[in-house]
Amino acid sequence: MLRQRVLTALVLMALLLPTLFWRDPLPFALLALAFCAVGMGEWARLAGYQGLSALSFWALLWAAIAAALLWLLQQQAWQMASAWRWFWLACSMAWLLALGLSLPKARLPAALRHPLALTLLGFLLLQAAWLALVQLRVQGALFMLSLLALVWVADIAAYFGGRAWGRSKLAPSISPGKTRAGAWTALIATLFYAAVC
Repeated sequence: MLRQRVLTALVLMALLLPTLFWRDPLPFALLALAFCAVGMGEWARLAGYQGLSALSFWALLWAAIAAALLWLLQQQAWQMASAWRWFWLACSMAWLLALGLSLPKARLPAALRHPLALTLLGFLLLQAAWLALVQLRVQGALFMLSLLALVWVADIAAYFGGRAWGRSKLAPSISPGKTRAGAWTALIATLFYAAVC
């Protein structure tokens, strides 16, 4: 498991770093778009869709919308106009809905648990995640790298903390492998990282 994680990290770093430090944000935006499109296909599968054609449809549709937004961003010199605030408001509401759906005893209408509704929710959330990554890169490559490093520190600390002390599960209905010890280890490690860096 650890070896697989290390190899995956090395491959991703080889792809990420050149695009991250390219003088123009476009290569990073395209790489993030590709990763999020794959994530959209995976989200559709988790929502209940089966078969390569259905998953590919959602991934390609997501990528097409993201490409249109990318073109719009380039026309605005990578700066999001004030009109985008409505988009971010909708995304914030979508995150709250996703949180409610993830609760084990949530009692929501059946329509909200339909595969189409869940997939559209993921569609919006992944667009928001991708646009946020692009805007963070626009702020600067080092700023973006510091944020990614924060995530890496948390992930590594949670992995080793969970293996060493993990007994009680954190949220078995959402992610069975996560433990409370891993979460606490990640929190302590990120606080240390923030204090040092």
